[in-house]
Amino acid sequence: MALATGSQHMNLLVPATGATPAADGARAAAAVVVQNGSTATSIVLGAGDAAKFAAGMWVAVDGDYTGQSGYVGSPIAGAYVRQAVSDVDYVRRITFNVGLVTQVNGGTLTLAQPLPGGVPAPDAKVQALCGFVDREGGSFRQEWSALFVLQGGQGERVFFHYPRLQPSAEAAEVSIPIAGKQKGALERVLLEGRFLAMPVTDPLDGERVLCYRSFLPAPNALI
Repeated sequence: MALATGSQHMNLLVPATGATPAADGARAAAAVVVQNGSTATSIVLGAGDAAKFAAGMWVAVDGDYTGQSGYVGSPIAGAYVRQAVSDVDYVRRITFNVGLVTQVNGGTLTLAQPLPGGVPAPDAKVQALCGFVDREGGSFRQEWSALFVLQGGQGERVFFHYPRLQPSAEAAEVSIPIAGKQKGALERVLLEGRFLAMPVTDPLDGERVLCYRSFLPAPNALI
């Protein structure tokens, strides 16, 4: 979704009991502190906190929002804050540092895959999330980098590296089918990312480039 929507991607945090519904998430249930000894796949919690989670839940792991401006979120920025907001959970609403809980054992949450941000930061907290949302419009546009690899029949490979890709709803230099499903409740569901390649300055000689194309010959191939 984050690649395909072309707009800001957000986590829907599990709401607090009695919270007023909102389009991009109600006031969230309180976050719990991540304890020392946590890893990218094991989240250690304090006594009693692990009971708030169960296998099959999704969780967001990141720090509190403390009034900072600029880019926020890990392991990549999920938003750019122009003016301070009042939501202490805002960073966890926009973070890409999310995972699926597969097991709760004692005070530890075991995740299906390592957190994208690696070992949680010392100030990290964890909250359950129930889904995702993006907002049409807005001023924040995520940028990406991409590396495409084409494998040859004799072991050779061709690489296409785009250092800067911006989502584009119209003219697109790169179109990536991300996920699709046919024959379901909907006739067709397809997420397709369309991107505009933007120039970067090569530090080697100051040239402006859009894409690096590399060729790696097969082992022992004649040049």
